[in-house]
Amino acid sequence: MEQGYRHIGKIDRNKFKSISENIATTDVILTVKQMEHVKNKRRTDYIEYKKYLKQAVEDPTYIFKDENHNDTAVILKKIEAKENANIYLILRLSVVYEKLGYKNSIITFLRISDRRYNNYLRNKKILYKKV
Repeated sequence: MEQGYRHIGKIDRNKFKSISENIATTDVILTVKQMEHVKNKRRTDYIEYKKYLKQAVEDPTYIFKDENHNDTAVILKKIEAKENANIYLILRLSVVYEKLGYKNSIITFLRISDRRYNNYLRNKKILYKKV
């Protein structure tokens, strides 16, 4: 862990351009603060699914806009290695008009049921779908 965060991976700007055309960096981090938040609220999810974070941000199954926050994406990732495992991840994008040096940051992540996963697909506007 370096400087209060862990480097997770890199996003493909093209997959997230419908959230923002002004993405400042491709780097994705998980801060110690957010890591502690997930550990405290969803300890089992953190332990079982932290190893899939890189896969989720670099190869999302679906991307949606977070309607409540600017420059924020909701990522759904179906984990093929685990039966009935779906990750719901909120990613705050760093944009060019923010403070220099900020990175794209994972706000939270958790495992969701197939039912909740499918509700997202039915009720939210899909901005990116893995082919």
